[in-house]
Amino acid sequence: MKRLKLPSFATSRILARPLVRPALYRLRLPSDGQHRHLSPGAWRCCSSHGAEPADIPRAAATTTTTIADTTTPAGLETNSKKPIERALSGKHALYGLKPESPGSPVLYVNGTRIFNRLVEFLRAQYTLYGYQEVNTPLMYKNALWRQSGHLENFADDMFQIVNRKERHALGRAMDEDERFSLKPMNCPGHCLVYQTMNPGWRELPLRLAEFAPLHRDEVPSALTGLTRVRRFHQDDAHIFCRPEQIQEEVTATLAMLDTVYAVFGMTDYKFLLSTRPESKYVGTEEEWARAEDALKGCLAATGREWTVNAGDGAFYGPKIDVILKDAKGRYHQTATVQLDFQLPRKFELVYKTPQVGSHSSKDGKAATEVEEQAEQAEQEIEGRNEKIEEERIEEKVEGEIEGKAKSQYENLLEQGFEVPVIVHRALFGSLERFMALLIERYGVRWPFWLSPHQAVVIPTSGKPEVLAFAQQSLGARTFYVDVMDSEQKGLRKKLALAKTSGAYNVVVVLGPAEARDGLLKYEVYREGKYVQAEERLTPAELYARFMEMEREFQ
Repeated sequence: MKRLKLPSFATSRILARPLVRPALYRLRLPSDGQHRHLSPGAWRCCSSHGAEPADIPRAAATTTTTIADTTTPAGLETNSKKPIERALSGKHALYGLKPESPGSPVLYVNGTRIFNRLVEFLRAQYTLYGYQEVNTPLMYKNALWRQSGHLENFADDMFQIVNRKERHALGRAMDEDERFSLKPMNCPGHCLVYQTMNPGWRELPLRLAEFAPLHRDEVPSALTGLTRVRRFHQDDAHIFCRPEQIQEEVTATLAMLDTVYAVFGMTDYKFLLSTRPESKYVGTEEEWARAEDALKGCLAATGREWTVNAGDGAFYGPKIDVILKDAKGRYHQTATVQLDFQLPRKFELVYKTPQVGSHSSKDGKAATEVEEQAEQAEQEIEGRNEKIEEERIEEKVEGEIEGKAKSQYENLLEQGFEVPVIVHRALFGSLERFMALLIERYGVRWPFWLSPHQAVVIPTSGKPEVLAFAQQSLGARTFYVDVMDSEQKGLRKKLALAKTSGAYNVVVVLGPAEARDGLLKYEVYREGKYVQAEERLTPAELYARFMEMEREFQ
């Protein structure tokens, strides 16, 4: 066993704690095999449009609540019909909703700080759990969406782009496949990345993650705060794996989910397993049975409550949804883990197996022939991918070319190449919706590591040396520290302002004595009140204390 060394990030803070695992990027569980209770907001991952589970009341499945049903933080002025996350945001300037772009929240400075911390936190976890981050285009030609099946099944929820070329077509109808659409999900783009990487069986599983913005054309009447929007960000990831790796990857994903959710104190949740639909599904019943048995084994290993939602799986594979119970007893569908047998076939994804090029014979002739076939097959894959890409850019694929590509694909399968399985997963789901849940949970009192206003320095004197020391002490650090140097208010008013409407996690008081000695006295907000620290610290020591608080997710 070894403790993983955390990587260096762009910031000086690493929002992750090391996890002990039996092997690097294999089964990511603690050494004792137990899931840790160390976080939510899934919207619709990929193509899932299933109805809400019958056992979850529709009224309880939304994160939008009214002030009348929710405890309001002291001093918060609200409209009784206003969702609490909108009311809190308006008071503390986290985000706004503008009529110029309905359904696209504008994150202000404080809201962006929280958003970035959530992304930093997940990126650190991705490194620990073996994910690689990619960044794919915001829009694609409809030829791609037709290939993936989204144009047929998802077109009403997609934003179509009318570009200059189409406007200047002078009455000539533009080819539908040449039109562009904003991406509502990342999975087709990740399939293109897989084609380029062309991994072999030893390189699987391949875990690709992305935080790019997505767009879905929700009807205006459905738009609500941060919980139902048109532009949003998913902590979207796709795991390309061999069929025998499904159970291991899903188990690791559920362990990661448990670790991440516990950081936010959100540990009261259960699982819902949606199985094969009665009629519309792809693949064989045997494939579905094996996949469902694998998921059942993963769920049983968690020790959590789970139920079967028979027949409600996506057409491309079974799925696990996380049903979170909040402090008010309401249920929210958050994270999701979905198996997909169909999309890899649509994009003709393959991987080289041990059987390809591994045969032998007495005279060596057969082995040489197989090796040559394997090399030729790999060249065919590269050539096919390049050809498909060129056809997307230049012209619509004609029937005879498409038939040739199919024959090449079938030829690869006959030579021993196999089709991977995709595991779609999102832990937060929509980051905007997850932020709404956090706003409702924390009110104005964010934990230090996530807070947009972590500390404030209050000078007790307007003397130049005091103000200079206040600016230099923590102002140059990488935490969010404000200096309250207004001379119009007395110390008592400044303290009251910092502790109430300011809601700072740490309040530092600095006077001539502190400036002379180079030591700071401070108070920390903990368990509903500010506690005076017993020791005085140098700026460097206080900064180290901040680092410790952040590492421990305080």
